[in-house]
Amino acid sequence: LQGVGYFSRDGGQFIASIWGQLHRLLISGNNVSVDMIPLAFRNSSILPECWMCETDGSFLVQDGQSDCIIYDGSLARRANPLANEVPLGRQMAYNNGRLWVAVNYRQLVAGDITTDVFQSELKFTETGYFTGGGAFYFKKPITALGSLPANNTNTGFGSLAVFGREYTHMMRSEITARDLWSQIPGFEVVALPFIGAAGQASLIEVNQDIYWRDAEGNIWSLRSAISDSQG
Repeated sequence: LQGVGYFSRDGGQFIASIWGQLHRLLISGNNVSVDMIPLAFRNSSILPECWMCETDGSFLVQDGQSDCIIYDGSLARRANPLANEVPLGRQMAYNNGRLWVAVNYRQLVAGDITTDVFQSELKFTETGYFTGGGAFYFKKPITALGSLPANNTNTGFGSLAVFGREYTHMMRSEITARDLWSQIPGFEVVALPFIGAAGQASLIEVNQDIYWRDAEGNIWSLRSAISDSQG
């Protein structure tokens, strides 16, 4: 089992990656049906982990080796790099109308803002963030991405948390206008300089918090940890 995620479309279903093949689990009352999702070719069967993310009507699967799988509830296909679709990467998060993808272990890129066009959020054509490049760079590899829950936004999400094994940064992704990112002081800040996450599967959103486990087995809460470090 390389990964499993929940896709809310069509009443809800679980998607599991086993030996590189995707399986769909449909639950209705006391009945469970399991069937394979056809793929032109499956992902690697020997990689130990994959990463999954739900956007507006699509479910994405990355393994860091093959192009991203895009599943819409009926058909699964590969992202098309020539059409500027989801880049090949690892961890993903869908936050405030944008898809964020960790690529090359240490870089973070953001997709186009969602529109009323189906799968518009899968496009990566807006590449200018700051002068000098189209990606945010981290000195050490990214291990997880998480959206901080927030009741005072129309999406229910606040900033994007970026975790390494020994750091936690916050990106002010609630600012949806990309051309403002370079004008806002502290768009990217270090929240916890010595505390990170063991991996994407260690994160869970609880109420207004993100809870996670670090590489040492400790359990942290983001809001509580920030309050402690400031107090």
